Amino acid sequence: MFHYVDSISFKRTLIMNTLRSLFTAALLVGCVLITGCGTSAQVEARTPEHMAGGERIQLQLNASAMGDAEAVSILRERLRADLSSNGWLARGNGAANRTLEVRVTHYRMRPESTRILTGIFSGKDSIVSSVILKDAAGRVLMHSTVESHNSLAVGTSQGLLEDHADKIVGMLRGDD
Repeated sequence: MFHYVDSISFKRTLIMNTLRSLFTAALLVGCVLITGCGTSAQVEARTPEHMAGGERIQLQLNASAMGDAEAVSILRERLRADLSSNGWLARGNGAANRTLEVRVTHYRMRPESTRILTGIFSGKDSIVSSVILKDAAGRVLMHSTVESHNSLAVGTSQGLLEDHADKIVGMLRGDD
């Protein structure tokens, strides 16, 4: 028994299958691009200064470049918590023998919706700070720049700010 195959319906089926495969491949590539093929937060720091025992630090945060009160609060609280957990945060007036000046020089944070919808195409979140550690006489013991970036579509602005604070205090500890 011989079956006759209609060449028009065969071509139509072949075209439909090809289009489905192309659509699936395009959807897969789109998903990869939306999630962002980047790296997680990165930090660059120079000339770390290790803390000696018994040091007490007064924190001075200048975050006028941020322009976002909630972000400033997140960064300040995380810096205080990290310094306190290491036993370095000075309590009360006159208790500090070192001053940690953190000046945010660059701050760019994508809105959550933009990060999710456009991924790496919307740029990257970044925060750059100048970090200066001074002794009680005001002499500079350390001057460094800490840069944190996140080009992924995943993660939150709070996570990047907390990671930035952790890296600043980690630099004081001598973490690499």
